[in-house]
Amino acid sequence: MFSGVADTVKNVDTAFVMIFGIATFFLIFNTIIMLYFCWRYSRKRNPVATNIEGHVGLETFWTVIPTLIVLGMFYFGMGFQKDNEVPDDALVVKVTARMWSWTFEYPNGKMVSSAANENLILPVGRAIKLEMTAEKNDVLHSFYIPAFRIKRDVIPTQQTMLWFEPKVTGEYQVYCAEYCGLSHSKMMAMIEVVSESSFKEWYGDDKPVQLAGPEKGEQLVKIKGCVACHTNDGSRLVGPSFKDLYGRKGTLTDSKTGEKRDYVADDEYIHKAIVKPSDEVVDGYPNAMNMIEITEEEITQIIDYLKSISSN
Repeated sequence: MFSGVADTVKNVDTAFVMIFGIATFFLIFNTIIMLYFCWRYSRKRNPVATNIEGHVGLETFWTVIPTLIVLGMFYFGMGFQKDNEVPDDALVVKVTARMWSWTFEYPNGKMVSSAANENLILPVGRAIKLEMTAEKNDVLHSFYIPAFRIKRDVIPTQQTMLWFEPKVTGEYQVYCAEYCGLSHSKMMAMIEVVSESSFKEWYGDDKPVQLAGPEKGEQLVKIKGCVACHTNDGSRLVGPSFKDLYGRKGTLTDSKTGEKRDYVADDEYIHKAIVKPSDEVVDGYPNAMNMIEITEEEITQIIDYLKSISSN
């Protein structure tokens, strides 16, 4: 509490302490009053019920005072909403949520993905603005940084915004605070706050990053969330590993007819697996892949990447 790791912490913690203090006071006060009346008007001390008339002043007091307290807490909390006060020099990072990973894109086009165990690198002492959305066919997510005391829903096809200023270098956990399906518990990311000089060394300049061929394909499998279910080191997740995928032989099942057939993972097969992922499912794996928005050029680049990490 009051750790000061971000500019948002002190205000939220102060509001929490204030509200908790008020609630605790009235809990104790009301309990004492209740116990007093139980004792004072028990049958032993008051065998004949006493007719107590209303008291306008008292009734006005316990209506007006709680109302003012609640309005005060509301005003105090609303004072921390800074959505319209983002500094002009804020670093803008685009955040894309999908089942079940976070992708972060910097102004120069550089990207990192939680599915690839890559951290969101941020400079200390600089305002950060997150422009967040989820893909069209995805579900509702919620971007939550407990250490910074901030959380905001991430909604398909809509953009939400969150901004803060990290004050202390270190690593801070990000969670999805909205249940989003099978691997919700794995939808985590790590924010790494570094010095300004370290950030500039890692980030480079604002010149757009230009990637092509396999390098672009590797970036795309992160952007599209593929690495949330497919590894590139041969280990098994929800779907087959990308390592040595191209040219691999196996058996699959037609989802409509239930018929099995042998396949070879060539260009045609991979194209169909991306565009119509539910039509045919590789034996031993669930039918869990969703359709994604992707162009023909991007599919070609992904295939080039799969070829580059395949020994077949």
